[in-house]
Amino acid sequence: QTDQILIPLHNACTQKDGLACWLLIADGSWESFLDYIQEERNFEDKLDIIDEYTTTVLPSFKEVELIEQKHIEELDEKMIKLTKQLKS
Repeated sequence: QTDQILIPLHNACTQKDGLACWLLIADGSWESFLDYIQEERNFEDKLDIIDEYTTTVLPSFKEVELIEQKHIEELDEKMIKLTKQLKS
């Protein structure tokens, strides 16, 4: 059964499909990786963890503003003017 997956993955990887290449690497790195990802699992319990994380942990992160948006826009405008001058 694993060959039914590995052969198409190998073909896709040789056609530069990044996900297929990653799956081949993962299969070679972790024991029974392809068998593991094919198992039926119940993800309903995990939704509670995600909900808790997004409502409690994420809001506690504060974004540090290193440069005010107004200054970024002013710099962008000056760069546009400079670029136009250089092209002339």
